[in-house]
Amino acid sequence: DNADRLSLYVFHSQVVPLFQNAIKLDINSRNALVDNINKGTYIGPGELYSCTAFYNAMYRAILDTNNAPSSFVIGLTDGQDNRRERTYHDIVNLASRFNNVKVIVITVGNLKNEPDIRAICNAFNGHHLKIGVNDINKAFEKAADMLKGQTSVEVL
Repeated sequence: DNADRLSLYVFHSQVVPLFQNAIKLDINSRNALVDNINKGTYIGPGELYSCTAFYNAMYRAILDTNNAPSSFVIGLTDGQDNRRERTYHDIVNLASRFNNVKVIVITVGNLKNEPDIRAICNAFNGHHLKIGVNDINKAFEKAADMLKGQTSVEVL
């Protein structure tokens, strides 16, 4: 559908959009994007694993939906957030203004802040998927299944 848009952000010490409001990526662009993500070429040296600005990224992604009908924000995190300007309260407070947005948060490993993640998901009538490190692909497939019938979904 030409009305569908896709954005992808990475977060470390700051939130970096890899692309925003893309209508559809051709297969070569998708492959190059995934390759760059795997190589870590989208962020500076030493920043790949040193910081996590997860709440900042979620906040920005929700704002960037412009509350368009059938908007979804899917976050993937280890649950850490040690580089924050925003808190989970800031995200929860967006829910009343962004009532068209559904949130799915996929978390890997043991969380220190699981109640905060659940509060975000609950505020947006979303879902929290807890997974092991080897289950990331399965988690995205499950998220895609949750979205089917509500929007068109492609799994890379």
